[in-house]
Formats: sequence, structure tokens, C-alpha cells
Amino acid sequence: MKKNSLFGKILLLMILSFICIAITGFVSLLAGASGAELFDFQNLNLSNMIPVFIVGGIISCFIISIAVLFVCRTVFLKVKDYFSETDKNN
Repeated sequence: MKKNSLFGKILLLMILSFICIAITGFVSLLAGASGAELFDFQNLNLSNMIPVFIVGGIISCFIISIAVLFVCRTVFLKVKDYFSETDKNN
């Protein structure tokens, strides 16, 4: 089975973070503009946007933290293999 590279996992983490932030921002704009025309920034209702930012932020933190755990696991295994290889050579 082919192992994923560390660079690929870090890149996936960055893309996942960007997607979570973009979705949270887009949904909050939709919630804030629910009583007015879409993207009419003068009539945004902040009381609708704040709960969406809180819930979206919490969900984004959970998703990103799980992805960070997988990346850290890969880093730990690569460092462990490097040190075990160094011990065998010495």
C-alpha cells in the first residue's frame, strides 16, 4: 500500500482549513442577508451572523483538529523511523 507523503497531508490540511473558513463565511453572509437582498452589505443583520460564526467556528475547529492529529501521527512515525534507522547505522 502506498503511503501518503507528509507534504500531501499538510497541503490537504491547508485546503481543508480554507474550505471550512470559506463555507462558514458564506453561510454567515447568507444568514445575515436573509431579510434583505443577497450581498447587500448595508443591510446585514449581525444578530443572524454571530451564531453562524460561533457554530461554524466550533465545527471548523473540530474538523481541523482531527486533520492535525493525522498529520502529527505521520510526522511522529517518520521521526521515529529516522531515529531507529540512525541507531541501526551507529
